[in-house]
Amino acid sequence: MPNVSIVKCSSYDKARVYAAIKKVIDDIGFRIKPGSKVILKPNVLNGSRPNDAVTTHPSVVEAVCRVLREKDCSIIIAESSGFTSTLKNYEVCGIAEVARRYDAKLVSLSSESIITKRIEGAKVLKETKVSKILFEADLIINLPKLKTHTLTKYTGAVKNLFGCIPGVLKQKYHVKAPSEKRFCNLIVDIYSLIMPELNIMDGIVGMEGDGPSGGDPKKIGLVIAADDAAALDLVVEKMIGLEGKVYTTRFAIARRLLDPDKVNVSGEIKKIRFRHAGANSSRVPAIISELIFRYSVPEPHVIKERCVRCGACAKVCYSKAIRLNPYPVFNRRRCIHCFCCHELCPYHTIGLKKKPFIEFLSKLKHKVLG
Repeated sequence: MPNVSIVKCSSYDKARVYAAIKKVIDDIGFRIKPGSKVILKPNVLNGSRPNDAVTTHPSVVEAVCRVLREKDCSIIIAESSGFTSTLKNYEVCGIAEVARRYDAKLVSLSSESIITKRIEGAKVLKETKVSKILFEADLIINLPKLKTHTLTKYTGAVKNLFGCIPGVLKQKYHVKAPSEKRFCNLIVDIYSLIMPELNIMDGIVGMEGDGPSGGDPKKIGLVIAADDAAALDLVVEKMIGLEGKVYTTRFAIARRLLDPDKVNVSGEIKKIRFRHAGANSSRVPAIISELIFRYSVPEPHVIKERCVRCGACAKVCYSKAIRLNPYPVFNRRRCIHCFCCHELCPYHTIGLKKKPFIEFLSKLKHKVLG
């Protein structure tokens, strides 16, 4: 039976975070074996600073490291950032300092002993390249950040495992799975391969709006843990108004990776006012889903007053839909709407613009319904 714990934590004060982390682990009855080799998988999407609410806060990583050190565990912090050097990103987001303090090894999953693994029962990804180190640990602790996502609506425990995929291969997988449903099935393929035993979510300050990097920080004041990543996501989705709308969770249930009726929750499932991402969020019959997607999905565009013409957006675009002239120019025929440019721009220069038809419907709805 999957176990989930929800504990209040009002700030990133180290003592408070440590107490919350200890409590959620105890609440779900999880026991860490002394002397274990443990991998921590935070969300280090890019080189954002802790207060930007893009990456897992270093206070959360530090609290988990402290718990592990009390058990004489060896610690590896592992991630593959979407863009730029993962090791540099560790420095900017504050995790490198935590690693030095607790003698934890920092690893980039983009380059550490890459192997090919077959995925049994996969729907999209029959095999994938992934770091061997993930299969050599005694325990993987998944440390996601509670955020919205422009493509998948929500990024939590299951989606955080996409960061185990090496470097630019992530962009290739966006091309392989361009629609929301197909991409979410691909994410569940990866989840079925890795399936971390312990998941602890940084929900103290999350991100609402156009996440996972271009949204706004949202104070939530929670630490949430589970021994099942999909169960954790199921509970959080209920809290932020996305119950039944996130395909990673729906597909995990459909594949019998999660039985929603058997999830045991400790703590209050409290409704939170949460502004969702503006990307494709409607559920429609499969026969017209691609047509609706084409006419409803937002288009990326450049916000010139922020742009420094660094070319990061063009570099991460695996479908080669962006060129600089001198600002980014988008080839709409090539664009697959993966939103990697929006997600990974270090200056938040790429915005998302609703198509005129959708703008008209939104205004009409507001005028009629108020």
